[in-house]
Amino acid sequence: EQVAPAPLVVPAEQVAPVELTGLLGHVVVGAGGSELGRIVDLLADGQGRVRAVVVDVGGFMGLGNRKVAVAWSALRFAAGEKGPVISIVIPPDRIKSWADYIAGRPVAILGAPDSGQ
Repeated sequence: EQVAPAPLVVPAEQVAPVELTGLLGHVVVGAGGSELGRIVDLLADGQGRVRAVVVDVGGFMGLGNRKVAVAWSALRFAAGEKGPVISIVIPPDRIKSWADYIAGRPVAILGAPDSGQ
């Protein structure tokens, strides 16, 4: 009779809630502190590394919105009064003119260090 192998025990890591944040729905601000949009998705590669976030930018009341993939490395996290402040170090006009992110199509990641952006 086969005995199932004991499950691998992984040590638990206790992290204070203030050190972790859910990113989906979080507002992203530009260099001047103006709101650029909200994070609506995370994009990971085949190795499970987060490469980019999808930001829903522009529009008013859901009209004219577009989604743009922004490199993870282009995000900056800072502590704010109501939680983390997530900013993008890319000029807003670059973001406005960037190609739309469309699920299932090749992704142009804005600000990826190896893309020369």
